[in-house]
Amino acid sequence: MKLLRILPACITFAGFAMTGFAQTSEPLTLLWKVQADDPQSTYILSTSNAQRGMFLNPTAGGSLLVASRDNGNFVRRLDPATGALKDPAVIPTNGYITAETTFAINKVVVSDDGVIYVMSLGVASGTQNFRIYRHPNELTAETLVHEVRTDAAGANARIGDDADIIGSGNNTKILVAGASGGGIHLFTTADNGMTWTRTQLTGNPAFPTATPHIAWDPTVPNRFWFRGAGGAPNSAYDIVGTTANAATGPGNVLPDAVQAPAYGPFDVGLFDGVQSVALGIGASAATTAGKPVIVYRLSDLVETHFGIGSEFTGGAKANGNAAGDLYLDSANNVLYGLYTNNSVYKFGLTDSSVGGWSLY
Repeated sequence: MKLLRILPACITFAGFAMTGFAQTSEPLTLLWKVQADDPQSTYILSTSNAQRGMFLNPTAGGSLLVASRDNGNFVRRLDPATGALKDPAVIPTNGYITAETTFAINKVVVSDDGVIYVMSLGVASGTQNFRIYRHPNELTAETLVHEVRTDAAGANARIGDDADIIGSGNNTKILVAGASGGGIHLFTTADNGMTWTRTQLTGNPAFPTATPHIAWDPTVPNRFWFRGAGGAPNSAYDIVGTTANAATGPGNVLPDAVQAPAYGPFDVGLFDGVQSVALGIGASAATTAGKPVIVYRLSDLVETHFGIGSEFTGGAKANGNAAGDLYLDSANNVLYGLYTNNSVYKFGLTDSSVGGWSLY
């Protein structure tokens, strides 16, 4: 594994002429990066988009988890402080089901109390299933807790391209999105995640059909953000029953000039009480140029952003599916990212106007 440990040195990313937006950012600081071009990076080995899910276990001693199909269907356990694989390096499994699914594992999310959910990807054509597996912790094998057909015999929708989670216990809620018109599905539980009820949400207005990315908004109950590929706006939606209504008012839709550099994964979270959104690059051909990750305040998009950094610095592989993940760790003011086929990384976020954030 090539693990780059970066001493605190600010990384600026030039070349973003965002008309109408003041460039008053504090640069992001790269703290570490695991790159794909080393044979010991056992979970980033190919250009087949095999690693698409990443999530931080927020409980004490929790790992940064990466779901990868490279070198076997496993969820890898990374040390959040260094990026190095822990011992054991994977969450134990009885074997995620590979039959009747596109990918046996695709996304991983963790509830506030440390319960881990691993999800497959099922498409609407053929005979396939979408599955949710539950690990009570990082050292215990999974239980299959939900399964639904994704063809015409069941949901008739592609499910599993992106996912996010909020809450704990019986208050845990999982959002799962599907490309190609698969929509957005809300999963709720009444027995601590042992069984789940699925509700396909109706967007008002309708959700775009392109590849979606989603994120819960931790500051507003039952609110999530949706972002489609190809320029569909990043917008807030409020869930009322089975309907998701587009939120109105300032700060609920990102202007095109903000979104332009990056149409890929994103996350929403608080930093020192400031609601923020992190945006990562979307689909990309192989290039040796850096790719941006940007963090904006949602309260003053026309004024400033927290910083611009580079997701990878060279030897990049193509990421044609705009796959990957971002995770804003509000408790520690850092940003974790997965750029599919290329790297896993950690940035520190600083901003002098909110009192000098810690980088570690």
